[in-house]
Amino acid sequence: MDLLTTLKGSLLEDFFPAGWDLAQWDACVADDPKAIFERQPKWHKDYSIRMANNVADFDVMLGHELAMEIRRAREVGRKLALILPVGPMGMYRWTVYFLRDWNVPCDHVTGFNMDEWSDAEGNTLPGGHPGAFQYAMERAFYGPLDELTVPAGQRFFATRKLLPQYPERIGALRKEGANWWWSTALDAPAILRFGSRTWNGVCKRRRLATADPSPGRALTPLDH
Repeated sequence: MDLLTTLKGSLLEDFFPAGWDLAQWDACVADDPKAIFERQPKWHKDYSIRMANNVADFDVMLGHELAMEIRRAREVGRKLALILPVGPMGMYRWTVYFLRDWNVPCDHVTGFNMDEWSDAEGNTLPGGHPGAFQYAMERAFYGPLDELTVPAGQRFFATRKLLPQYPERIGALRKEGANWWWSTALDAPAILRFGSRTWNGVCKRRRLATADPSPGRALTPLDH
């Protein structure tokens, strides 16, 4: 008995995003949890696992990884697209810390927020509302970077107005050869789709959702 065999007909049956293939996820790891660090045949050659001993360490590690990605892209003169979750929020404090310590400008970065709260009609919270994900990101990441920050015109939030622009904006960055960084929460077995076209490149197995959220759910640009 496990989640896969008991999900159908349960209260959780419609809880997960439609693009999630839980069985495919399950097949990516060994049956024995103790073998989590053992390389699996399906893993990418550059994929590896590092474990954080606690949440504080996790925030530092993930914040450093994001800061390094921003720094590396700038050093090689490439644009960088970030698919950003609103949590764990602790990582952004460290991303800001490292970028400011290294004095790395972020004008080569474009950020795409993953989520925003909406009502049943898809109307999202104003960006200045304390409950809005945009509000949280501005105060945790973009604002504290101060003069090094991502330009306002390169910050995209999953609002009713901006979400429909994601496919075009992401497609344009892809054509320009931009690097990509996204939260592990996006590691869903789906395909990133731009209208009727499918992109099997860097973002393989990611899918854009619609701008029409279910009542009471976060409006999300990507299944995650």
